[in-house]
Amino acid sequence: MTSGALIVAFYKPKTVNTSGGMSHFDRAMAYLWSSSGVLIVLAVVFCVLHNLSPNPMVHFVAGTATFISGGILRFNPLKIGGIILAFSGIASIFASEANQQIIFAFAMLAGYIYPAIALKKAEKQGE
Repeated sequence: MTSGALIVAFYKPKTVNTSGGMSHFDRAMAYLWSSSGVLIVLAVVFCVLHNLSPNPMVHFVAGTATFISGGILRFNPLKIGGIILAFSGIASIFASEANQQIIFAFAMLAGYIYPAIALKKAEKQGE
């Protein structure tokens, strides 16, 4: 997850539109995901310092940001992905460390891969 964030952080600024402007949508998404990224880093540091598992916190923050993104985009599969991530955070609280990793893998697949496949399918259908 960290390597992906670093790639996006360095690659995205080069691919931003060349008009020089930023729409309200672009600004809202930038604030949402940058603040979520900072919050995830702070949550992981806090959890490690207090000998807690960071998985539930990461799930909650990522789920909230994903759900809000789905609402802004009016794309229900992304909202469902956010809900799945949030519920996986709840499940992670009560799971052992080994099971938290399985829940994390499922949540990433269901929370991000499912919406991506649905988006690709909608794009092919011309919606």
